[in-house]
Amino acid sequence: MQAVVVADSYNRRFDPLTQKTPRTLLPLCNVPLIDYVLKFLDSNGVTETFVVTRTNADKIHQHLESVSSQFKSMKLTCVVSQGSHNFGDALRDLETRKQIDSHFILVTGDIVSNYDLRPVIEEHIARADKDKDCLMTMLMTQCDHEHPVRSIEEDTFVVVDSEDNRLLYLDSPEDGHIRVPLDRVMERKQVQLRYDLVQSHIFICTPLMLMQFHDNFDYASVFDLIRGVIDNEDIVGYKIHTAVSPKFYATRCANLTSYDAMTQDLMNRWTYPLVPDMFAPSHDELYQYKRSNIYLQPGCILGRRCKLLGSVVLGPGCVVGEGDGAETTLRGTVLGRNCTVGCGVRLRNAYVLDGSTIGNNCSVDHALIGRNVKIYDGVVIPHGCVIDDGVELGPDVCLEKHMRVSLEPQEASGDTMAGFVAYNEEHIARRRRQLSVLSERDEEGEDGQHDAAHSSAEESADDASEGAAEGHEPAPRPLNAAGFDLAVVGARGRGYAFVPELDFGEAEENTLWKEGSLEAAPILYIPRTMSRSSEIEEMPKEEDEDLDSLLGEDEDAEPLIDVDAEFEEFYSDVLELIQQRVKPDNVKGAPFSAIQVEITGSRAAHNMDHSDVCCAIVRAIITSADRVPRAKCERYLAQLTAAMSPFLQNYVETDMDQHVCIENVWEFCMENEHSRHCFKTLLFTLYDREVLDEDAILQWFEGFNPGEGASPAEKSLYDQAKQFVTWLEEAEEESD
Repeated sequence: MQAVVVADSYNRRFDPLTQKTPRTLLPLCNVPLIDYVLKFLDSNGVTETFVVTRTNADKIHQHLESVSSQFKSMKLTCVVSQGSHNFGDALRDLETRKQIDSHFILVTGDIVSNYDLRPVIEEHIARADKDKDCLMTMLMTQCDHEHPVRSIEEDTFVVVDSEDNRLLYLDSPEDGHIRVPLDRVMERKQVQLRYDLVQSHIFICTPLMLMQFHDNFDYASVFDLIRGVIDNEDIVGYKIHTAVSPKFYATRCANLTSYDAMTQDLMNRWTYPLVPDMFAPSHDELYQYKRSNIYLQPGCILGRRCKLLGSVVLGPGCVVGEGDGAETTLRGTVLGRNCTVGCGVRLRNAYVLDGSTIGNNCSVDHALIGRNVKIYDGVVIPHGCVIDDGVELGPDVCLEKHMRVSLEPQEASGDTMAGFVAYNEEHIARRRRQLSVLSERDEEGEDGQHDAAHSSAEESADDASEGAAEGHEPAPRPLNAAGFDLAVVGARGRGYAFVPELDFGEAEENTLWKEGSLEAAPILYIPRTMSRSSEIEEMPKEEDEDLDSLLGEDEDAEPLIDVDAEFEEFYSDVLELIQQRVKPDNVKGAPFSAIQVEITGSRAAHNMDHSDVCCAIVRAIITSADRVPRAKCERYLAQLTAAMSPFLQNYVETDMDQHVCIENVWEFCMENEHSRHCFKTLLFTLYDREVLDEDAILQWFEGFNPGEGASPAEKSLYDQAKQFVTWLEEAEEESD
């Protein structure tokens, strides 16, 4: 199978950060975007991939050479299309080279997907063999219309024939109205009108598809082709079909809002198995996964006053909150390699690339910061800012929302550049007073107080912005010692205000970072297993202690991960309930209804989600067997698991929940030698009581390969799982 990756985006939404670096090499959780694309194609059996690019082609070529060893079964070819100005030009150039000779997969270079294309490809080829007018199959994913990745260009309404999934109509609603020509639907027995789908930018194409671009020079995108085929159905006669699955994750990093949402989805494991602890640029850079979606590289140094509040990725060599200053908190944040963060810092959805430094008493909220950036003390970077590589900011500077700063001056009119707020000396002095209050706070480090202080600074920035909008003539802009605008970059700063340019016809919304974007639910998905060598694993206790020591923790230090303490308290409640209420010699006589009521109350008190409850119950069940003689463990665990299963079913509802449940059983059996031999019994009981179904178990086992270097414990669990799976398969054959 061949594939075509169009690496150019043909827009400037990430400028100035992508002026010298292609967007496809922009890291998402410290992995270049194009690596996710290549992994996706490789896992779907692609043997040859053409990466078509125009700008910065040398960097993409070098990157492909560096990662080619990871995709030994897939040939990578970089195609430089110097004359292309849009997506259509790139495909026309590729068609003239005559390198595509069969059905192929077409994707953009900035997607992330765990889609299993094999059934779709088989269906597409079978359909094309029967009907030579089949042009391509367009993959779409279910997605709520308010999801952050659904920008104006992704806002799509489609009409599909229910019988053969043929695409009958596709358009974007205008003024809140949807207009469907009746002649498209009246001749069909049954149609689907869908406004819950998002374009995945994944297409399964016949070679005829490239010929359509060659024959129609006005086609600038695939969607121009789609509309052309649909509008001229009677003339061209070609057909386009759709494939829709609610089970997989597939979306494109089209703008800053989707970059934010996709990073959070990756950290929250909606993209499994494309998650930081299972997929990295090289095998020696896999992250250690800790509870609350914390991903750490060995070699990080975390200060005693540093708190990771959930969904955080720290690359190798990071130093965070080291010193005796105020508390530093991180949430929903990614730090690249060798980044340094000072004391009294608040990072929320901050994406900081390699080698950057953030000083003391700074705040970064929903911002993208480039490589080797220096942020001095007292800098506030509010929502939607983009900072170019090598920029220096501060001290005591508060940027405007959605502001961009470039290391090099931008060729633009003076009126445009004056659109940014000029921060006068009074504003800077006010900011210094706010930071003084922050630095003199007591050591409690309450997040709410921190938020309030920084909010007041951002509000003052908004006030200044309103004043500028009223048309008042700005005061002369003072320069710092290096000749840079003092109000923009501060006394020691280096950089220039940058105004993103809109392409013709492009909506300004696509260049902005929408606020409140992460309140929507993630795109629907289902996990798909890979090799067991990259499974989700907690470190063995000894290694965990070694890493804690490396991170600077000791017995007297405050908890590194705040959410962990909440979970441990909840788990302790569950374990204590089981140990007190369940007698080992009379499991069936325990008051399980009362136990379930108390667990539910504790769950609410500690604000635990479904996965936390499942994890705590499974762990407590297995740990409680420590008080039972080893010879009686199997019977005890079978009875206790069976009794708890009706309650556990409330928290194991989806396929992903089942996968997580199996992983929890595996993980805690690995840790608990006393109960390790009961792994098969636990799986059987959960299956028998309908907590787990056969497909989930078989799918999980498909990727369970302990490998040659597996420990005796892993081999023991593998043997038990294999016995159970063999029993399942034999039982299914007998029923057939």
